[in-house]
Amino acid sequence: MDDKRLGHQKNDYKSLADFMDNAKFEVTSGADFPCPIPAHGAMRSTGYTHDGTCEVWLNDTMVLDGDNCHEKFPAEGYTIDYSSCKGSCTLRWYWLGVRFLKNAYSCQVYKACISLIGTGEATGSTTTG
Repeated sequence: MDDKRLGHQKNDYKSLADFMDNAKFEVTSGADFPCPIPAHGAMRSTGYTHDGTCEVWLNDTMVLDGDNCHEKFPAEGYTIDYSSCKGSCTLRWYWLGVRFLKNAYSCQVYKACISLIGTGEATGSTTTG
């Protein structure tokens, strides 16, 4: 399969986010509580187990993308630039996983939205003994 983007560009969508944001979804219970911005630009996913395009956005700024994230980001952890967050933002993660199953291509759509706050500075702890 040569075109991992599966047509969202062919249909005049500017990005994977533009393609997927028209879908209806429900906020998971507890997801409305913000999480701290990870230290050192860290981002972690379960890994990209299928070929396919992915994007990560902080509000309206795309901070990571790939035509085939299974090849481009083989590890579960990678870094992104959180500087556009400026204390609080929403991280939106999109992945259009593609796999060949029973002689046909199928797509799996993944989307996560996470409210973030803070600076991303590592917090130290002290112990007394």
